[in-house]
Amino acid sequence: METYPPAEAREQLGRLVARGRESHEPIAISEGGEPVAALVSLPEPAELQCLRGLSRQ
Repeated sequence: METYPPAEAREQLGRLVARGRESHEPIAISEGGEPVAALVSLPEPAELQCLRGLSRQ
């Protein structure tokens, strides 16, 4: 997983979003060298609806 500090991620956000959308790989945001958040692509709309239905059961 690629990791970026917040300032660099902010500067490259558009490129990182495009990369995540194409690769479906998470991109980590780190503070002090430790991952604290991730940029992840969402599933396809039909898959997302299915997952929402499962969470209500």
